Amino acid sequence: MFGMGVLNLTVAMKLFFGVMLLVFGLVLPAGLTQQVDVPARLLSPLPGEALQGVVMIQVELDPTQVSGFELDYAYQDGASPTWFLISESQAIDSAQILAAWDTTTISDGDYQLRIRVILKNGLFHETSVPGLRIRNYSTIETSTPSPTPVVTGTPILPTATMQNTPTMGFPTALPENPVRFDQSRMIEGILDGLLVVVGIFAFLGIYSGIRHIQRKRE
Repeated sequence: MFGMGVLNLTVAMKLFFGVMLLVFGLVLPAGLTQQVDVPARLLSPLPGEALQGVVMIQVELDPTQVSGFELDYAYQDGASPTWFLISESQAIDSAQILAAWDTTTISDGDYQLRIRVILKNGLFHETSVPGLRIRNYSTIETSTPSPTPVVTGTPILPTATMQNTPTMGFPTALPENPVRFDQSRMIEGILDGLLVVVGIFAFLGIYSGIRHIQRKRE
């Protein structure tokens, strides 16, 4: 009978640790997936927006990943667009960049913007905003920009060295975006695991009692 009790305790402890590992495996990744790892975003102008005059371009960067950037524009049409420089810099000391784009110096038409950043690991990352309608000398159609920028980005191998020129605008730091851990979910998971373990102990106790009664009858 003593050997059976030790065996039941060993099995119960293995089940307990298994349940605890399962609980932590379900709770911890849920909190960590809130992190967003994007080195650069074009916040404005928005895709499809009609633009006139001097346009302020707002860019959000991650200074922990980015060491330099190049901001360009190109015609929307064409599989291999020719990019024209708006602003560039190799000194990144702020999470937000403002750059002025004087659209009066180019002809009306549909254009796209691109932010090309140098990552600290030596690679490049590109993000673009399409369908920008320059309308300084023609009628502006109904503006239907997307509610959020439609951006694309793909890291590529370094092929060129950017020249250091001052960035236009007034950079301001944005608050940090730390990874948040949901303690309430972890506590609920632990309590569920403990209830399972208590249920297992209760079942093993009943089973041992029944076996003991059967052996006495035999």
